[in-house]
This record gives sequence, structure tokens and C-alpha cells, in this order.
Amino acid sequence: MDVILELREKARRLGKRICLPESQDAGVTQAAATLAAEGLEHRDRDLAGRAAKAAHDVTEGKDADILDTYARAMFDTGKLDKALELERKALELAKVPQLRAFIEKKLFEEGYGEGRLERLQAFLRMTEIIPPKCDLRKNFLDVLLEQIGGFYDPATSAFYMMNREGFGPLANRIMIAHELTHALDDQYADLEKLLNVRDMSEDQMAAIAGVVEGSAMVLMGRYAVRAQLSGKYDLNELMETAQAEMERADVLVKAPPYFTTLVASYMCGMHFVRRGEMVLVPDPSKDKGVGADVLKALKDPPTSSGQILHPEKYWDKSKRDDPVMVSDKDVQKLVARPGTYVVHKDTAGELLCAIVTAPAERELNIMLMHLPSFWTNEAATGWGGDRFYLLAKGPDQKKAGADLRGLRGVWITLWDTHNDRDEFLEDYEYQRKIASRTAFKLGRRGAIFLFGFDADECEALKKRIEADPPRFTRAGKSWSLDAR
Repeated sequence: MDVILELREKARRLGKRICLPESQDAGVTQAAATLAAEGLEHRDRDLAGRAAKAAHDVTEGKDADILDTYARAMFDTGKLDKALELERKALELAKVPQLRAFIEKKLFEEGYGEGRLERLQAFLRMTEIIPPKCDLRKNFLDVLLEQIGGFYDPATSAFYMMNREGFGPLANRIMIAHELTHALDDQYADLEKLLNVRDMSEDQMAAIAGVVEGSAMVLMGRYAVRAQLSGKYDLNELMETAQAEMERADVLVKAPPYFTTLVASYMCGMHFVRRGEMVLVPDPSKDKGVGADVLKALKDPPTSSGQILHPEKYWDKSKRDDPVMVSDKDVQKLVARPGTYVVHKDTAGELLCAIVTAPAERELNIMLMHLPSFWTNEAATGWGGDRFYLLAKGPDQKKAGADLRGLRGVWITLWDTHNDRDEFLEDYEYQRKIASRTAFKLGRRGAIFLFGFDADECEALKKRIEADPPRFTRAGKSWSLDAR
């Protein structure tokens, strides 16, 4: 008996050493917790609790298995509320690998596969729409994994709900109303085709997403008001859900501004679908024409983020303001040289032009994000059109696009007036100090930015563009650099 007691004491001392913070080994501490709490005739519940907590702290509460072990340890020591809280978190985290796999497949493999993500990242880094060392894939994943509570997949016509901590019956029903709106819209418009990112620029994607998410936001708001007025639900639940979502939004708030534009699709989209009417409290009686407007916008989509930010530029025929288009063919002749190829083309639009003319560290403001004015600024509102060309070196275009060596960029921006052009030039230079950037004016309403070229190359390219500028069109008609 004395030998057994001695062995127990040695095991207890060993367990305590394992649980010391400096061990920093979640696997070992979880094993200690499991052995101490389960399946043994003589269990040390106190040791189990300390071991599980050590594992929890090492992993910062982000491992579902460890959370489950910690919950068991708390249950065994009579701390039922804590055990329930931990188990809910474990259940929520257990869904993360499934969601991650879905995002990896749908977004990174199907949408941005075959090197498109890397080329997009090169464009965003070069212009400093995102920080120069920002990992596009990682930040996308971090934000989406934190924010997604449910989603509708047009490809399979399937609707998924995440097990979100803090979501009660009413909050879940409101989310379901949002996602089922996508399913309803999909019956009238092919959302899978509309949202095919492979065929769209960043600006086009923002415009389409604004219509799709705006439609769901309006109907969701209508449902929420009716549900609250029904008296069937505890309204305190919504307050608790809102608080939980505020806490969850920390990753989004602290992300580089580019990633917060995911929110703009919802907030500005709702404003767009309502034709610019600002509604703080949804009134179902005033939304009766929204369905017809959504169908119109889905069949004849807005062509820029500027139209989402300023709905009158789409809905009012007298103010219709389609973007100026740049002839890709003309530009490629001007910039491509033997061994250098255009490997990516994109359009930033007003939404992203507003990002580079604002402080790089600007955080998402939860209290102001419902206002379209939050997502733009004076330097961006005169946007008329733009086109970016990413160049890379290689034996052929395919190889150059895969290897991304010797990267350079040409960004052509076009503005409503020369004052708008000059304001963007000044603010972009002030807010983003880019050593590799050279800028010059083209006519009265154009500004061109060259990235990665040496002085002689910049001068030669400038002369070629000024001597034979590319063609510009708006709504199928020729557009002049020197008007206004």
C-alpha cells in the first residue's frame, strides 16, 4: 500500500511539473488532463483541471478537443456553468475545419485557383491597397472563419448554418431569413454565374455583391421587425447576440481596410437596393417595391462600386454614371515587351481608391459602417474609371503568370474633372509612400502610376502612352481625356 501511495505522489508531482506554464506543450498537458480525469480508479480532479487549463492557455482557447477536455474537467469539479460554456465553444470550433475546407475549395481552388490569388495579391500589394507583406489567403481565412454564421451555396442550392455561440432562436431565424433570400433570388437569377469571381474585376465583384447582399439585408430587416413585434421572442436575446457579435468582430475590425470591404457589400448594398433611402429602423410597409428593383438590378447589374455607394448613379437615368472603360488591347501593345507579359488585369473602383487615400491603419467603425459615406472620401468620389496591368517576366505568358518574376505595374486612373484627378494624386502620394511608384498626368482627367520601372523605362513608357494613348469609352461611346 505504501508503494502505491508513493507512486501516486510521484505521479502527482510529475503532473504538476507538466502543468507549469513554461512547458508550452498543449498535447502533453491535454494528455495529463485526460489521464487525470477519465478512466482511472483513482482520479485527481484538481490536477485534471489545472492540466486542462494549461493546455487551454497554450492554445489560446482555439482547439476544440482541448476545450472538450477542459469542459469535462470543470464538470467533474462541479463547475457546471463553466463546463457548459466551454462545451459550447468546443462545438463551435469543431465546425471550423469544415468551414475552412469549404472556403479553401470554393474560394481559393475554384474562384482564385491556378495562380489567380497570387496575381491578385501582387496587384493589391503593389498599389498598397493591402500592406506590402500582407498574406491575402491568411487574412481572408481569418476574417471569414470569424464572421460566417451561415451561407447559401448557389452551386449546390444548399444552405448551411454554423453552430455559433450566443445565437438563440430569434437570431438564428433572422440569419435563416437572410440566407433563404439568396435562395429565392437564385430562382430568378443565376447567382453562381453572377458571383463567378474568375470573370470579374475587384470593382465588378463589389458591385454584384452589393446587389446580392443588399437584397438579403432588406428582407432580413423586414423579418426581424415582424418577429420582434409578434411578441413570441425574448428581445433580450437579440441584445446578447449583438454583444457576442461585437466581440467576434475584433478580427474584422483590426484587419487591413481592404478586408473590411466585405461589410460594405451588406451595408452599402442595403442602401443601394432601397434606392438611396436611409432607413435606421426597417419599415416593411415601405419596402414593397424592393423585390422588383432587386430583380432589375440582378438582370442588369450595376457596373461599379461607385453606383453602389451613390445609388442615383444607377437608378436615376439622368444621372446614370457608368465607368470609363480602357482598351486592354491598346494598353498591352504599349506596355508589353519581349520577355515581359501582362499576367493580370483588374479595376480597383471608387471603393478601393478610397482605401489608398485614407490612413493605412484606419479601423472599421462599427457605429458608422452603415453609412455609404464611411466607405468613400473626397479623393475617391470623382472616380471615372481605372485599369491596372500587372507585368511579369518569363519565356511565355503562362510561365510568367505562374512564376511572377520581375513584377511591374501600370495603373491608369480616369476622373470626372481635373480637380478630382489632382486631389487623388495628392492624397494617394501622401497616404501611401511607395518608393517604386512614379506618377504622371495624362490629359486633363487622367493619372498614370508606374510601379517597379527604372527612370529610363518610366520616361520611355510615358512618351509612348502620351504619343498614342489607349482608347477610352463610356457606355459604348468615346470618352475624352480633355473634356471638362
